Amino acid sequence: MELFMAILITNSLFLVVATHPLSMGLILLIQMMVSSIFSALILPSKIISYGFFLAMVGGMLILFIYMTSTLSNKKFEKSEKFFFYWMIVLIFIMSIIILPQLNINPSLFNLMFVKEFFMNSEMLMIMFTYLFLTLIAVVKITKSSSGPLRQI
Repeated sequence: MELFMAILITNSLFLVVATHPLSMGLILLIQMMVSSIFSALILPSKIISYGFFLAMVGGMLILFIYMTSTLSNKKFEKSEKFFFYWMIVLIFIMSIIILPQLNINPSLFNLMFVKEFFMNSEMLMIMFTYLFLTLIAVVKITKSSSGPLRQI
């Protein structure tokens, strides 16, 4: 569990340094995959993490198509901050590996403690209903007869 949390935090740090939209998309994709695996391990039903994964992949495909059509010739730039962030990540992961050897067991990573916050089914149904209504509203707002949203 600690390793998943470490990966999520380091991906968030890399998102700060990323300058190219495609590298940001790749970081978001990795973040989403780790989050869905983490929720699949915690929740008793895997369908929620699978739905989260599919929804995020669909959104990432739309972002990828948009970015490749608008910024197709932009080059990746090397940043000097990137080396600094890699060093922070290595120190962070090394501390995650060394901490279990010190027999420190914080209650935040306890599986039963985390499960209590993810089992609210009423809130989950409200969220699914809201997302479904938003999907219907977006479909109704966009006109399929007028073609793509971006004019060539």
